[in-house]
Amino acid sequence: MEDLFILYGEEIGKILKGLGKDMTAVQERIVELANKFGVRERISKEEYEKGLKLERKKVLKTAIHLRKAGMNLDFISKIVELPELWLERFFKKVKV
Repeated sequence: MEDLFILYGEEIGKILKGLGKDMTAVQERIVELANKFGVRERISKEEYEKGLKLERKKVLKTAIHLRKAGMNLDFISKIVELPELWLERFFKKVKV
C-alpha cells in the first residue's frame, strides 16, 4: 500500500476528494482491517525480520567494498561495527 501511495498519491488524493474523503480516512480503514484480520502483527514481525536480514546484507556488502578498496580491518570494524576477528574469518570465507 505504501508503494501505491508513493507512486500514485496525487491521483488517489484526487479520487478521494471526488468521493468527499481524505487520506486519513483511507489510512484509518487500512489500520482497522489490518487489526481485524491480524495482518498487522504478522506483517510487523515478518517485516522486522526481513529488515534485519537486509540490514545485515548491507553491512556485509559495505565491509566487502571497503576491503576491496584496501582498507584495514581496524577501520572496517569501526565503520560496520563488527569485531575484527569476525571480519577476518568472514573475509577468508568470501575470499576478499
